[in-house]
Amino acid sequence: MENEIQVIETRAVTPMMLIERGRQQSDASIEKMEQLFSLQLKWEENEAKKAYFHAVALFKAEAVDIVKKQAGKVHNE
Repeated sequence: MENEIQVIETRAVTPMMLIERGRQQSDASIEKMEQLFSLQLKWEENEAKKAYFHAVALFKAEAVDIVKKQAGKVHNE
C-alpha cells in the first residue's frame, strides 16, 4: 500500500549497553572498558540532573505562594 505508515522503534544506546557489548568481545581492553564505565557514570549523572530539573519545574508550576504574617506588627502598604 502506498499510504501505509511504518513505525520504526528506536532505542537509545546507553554506555552500559556498550560496556556489555565490549565485555562479550574477547579483544576488549581494560582501558576501553574503564573509559566506557566513566562515560556511563557521566551519562547517569546527566540523566539525574535532567530528572531533578524536570521535577523542580513541575513543582514550581503547581506550587502556591505562602504568605507569612507576623503577629503584632502593622505593615504600611
